[in-house]
Amino acid sequence: MQETGRLRVVGIVHPAVRGITARAQLAVSVRGATAAAVAAAVAELPECHRAELAAGRAPVVAEVAGGGLDRLTAVVDRVRRMEGVACVETAVYTRVLKDPYLASAPPPEAEPDQVDLRLLGLLERDGRLSFAELAGYVGLSPGAVRSRVMRLLEGRALRVTALLDPAAAGQGCHGGFALTLGPGAERVAATVASWEETRFLTRCLGRSDLVGAVAVENPEAVRGVHERLRLLPGVELRDTWLRLDRVAGGRPPRAAKGGCGARPEGLPEAPPRLAGPGPADPGTSPRPSSSGQAGSARFPSHGPDGPGGGRGAGRGGAGGVR
Repeated sequence: MQETGRLRVVGIVHPAVRGITARAQLAVSVRGATAAAVAAAVAELPECHRAELAAGRAPVVAEVAGGGLDRLTAVVDRVRRMEGVACVETAVYTRVLKDPYLASAPPPEAEPDQVDLRLLGLLERDGRLSFAELAGYVGLSPGAVRSRVMRLLEGRALRVTALLDPAAAGQGCHGGFALTLGPGAERVAATVASWEETRFLTRCLGRSDLVGAVAVENPEAVRGVHERLRLLPGVELRDTWLRLDRVAGGRPPRAAKGGCGARPEGLPEAPPRLAGPGPADPGTSPRPSSSGQAGSARFPSHGPDGPGGGRGAGRGGAGGVR
């Protein structure tokens, strides 16, 4: 499945590493323009992580992020001023309960320097890069790179995992929901997060208490999830939608055409390695075992679910870092 692009090994960087501390979902109503034009304009914003065309109360659904609530407010105001935007309803995330991109993880303990940030960027593009290959990009020995990567992993700044496209598992239809909660809110939220169909879930402030996304087989199955939500105690389903098309965002960069072994887009050619022996030689860099070990280090196993991402694949540690 790696050759078809359905299974991708990627490095996932905690949003806080890049100063992203505030996120929100926008439900955008449209007047005097096409929904596609408005979605494309929203997707052009650098703070936009995801923009979708939807069948529901709002024809455009987007996720934006920024370094604090002031920055997030400025982004929402920019969307409101866009041509064709009639109204924007905002749900500010307060606690992400389920997300493949680490937003639901505790804040990282590691404090990356400039070299670490470059390593993180490389692993985001291709989580299969070996320590020796990474060393060629940053001008360090493989042993030094290994130490840095392991520190980032252990400090929760990074995880390397395999993501399976939901469509490969027959779950290519995506929808969403927004609801309010009554007594027993935490128990209800935990129940919804445990559902296999739930790919993303967050507590939020605004018109709704809980916003989520699902991936299932067909539109009828999306409706089935919405009906299950209505049966939960204390739940009022305020909004539902079916994704029609993804305009932008929601996935790490794809590999370049030519198969899984092709160089990822945006990944430069590695410069010549600095002269002189290092703690480990590229020709003898440790290779991962079938259990996911890299030398004596074991990479953590993850099974993320989230909107547009995929389901974690592999046990005993995924990732090509070695």
